[in-house]
Amino acid sequence: TDELKKIMKRNGVADLPMWSTEGSWGPTSGKENLVCTTDPDMQVAYVGQYHIMMWNAGYKRVYWYAWNDGGTGTLTSQHGEPTAAGNAYGEIIKWMVGATLAGCQQNKDQYQCKFTRPDGSQYLALWDNSQKCGGGNCSTIPLKVDATYIDYLDLAGGKTKIQNNTVPVGLKPIWLEAPPAPAPKKK
Repeated sequence: TDELKKIMKRNGVADLPMWSTEGSWGPTSGKENLVCTTDPDMQVAYVGQYHIMMWNAGYKRVYWYAWNDGGTGTLTSQHGEPTAAGNAYGEIIKWMVGATLAGCQQNKDQYQCKFTRPDGSQYLALWDNSQKCGGGNCSTIPLKVDATYIDYLDLAGGKTKIQNNTVPVGLKPIWLEAPPAPAPKKK
């Protein structure tokens, strides 16, 4: 992204928005020697991380390639039903639409991205790239979080109450929710 911004500036178009028109994890079969993950959990993690990080990098529009290609970034089954990654795409869009990204921080392999909404509610997307997924299992580590966060959402559409200010953080992003602060009482 930094190199793209330099090229845009050098060519006098630095003020134009950046778009990505073919985001994907790449081919999952073929002769290209570019075969990427066929693991459904890894694909879910990729979809979540990709969309958050593209926004953080300054991209104004991001398009997925391809929903039903059959070999590249496929988000639907051969019958047209969403795959787990297709469902994750729907969830990440729900998380992000209407939110404002305040910024992301990286600490080693752990990422935290803060979001707000106009009503004052706060959100935190978390994931840890040191964790692994494979064969239907994904590892997580416990992470203490601020007590203002009351529950978290996952990319499968689940919602879980946060217990003891601790959440399980893995390769797949989770979305912590903090309600808006109560309005001050009128005197």
